[in-house]
Amino acid sequence: MIQQVILSRSELYNLVWKHPLSYFTNRYMVSYPSFKNICKENDIPLPPGGYWSKKKFGKEGLQPEYFKIKNEKEIVLYLRPEGDNRDFGYLTK
Repeated sequence: MIQQVILSRSELYNLVWKHPLSYFTNRYMVSYPSFKNICKENDIPLPPGGYWSKKKFGKEGLQPEYFKIKNEKEIVLYLRPEGDNRDFGYLTK
């Protein structure tokens, strides 16, 4: 059985700025394009290119301040079972 994870917009925002995108594609049943679409649809800014490389060497990039939007929705992701490469990103709205 595939386990659902329900996140608020602020929780996902914090995770996006704590982990690289590969974390999400490995942990949850989403592809890179699907995850980017989920963030775009929920107005969650993604770290710019090179952010994680710079952070690895101690250079902190600027993280945009979190802001609330009208009608914030819960975001549903599905934990990825080992060896399952399906993309459930289209199920998340």
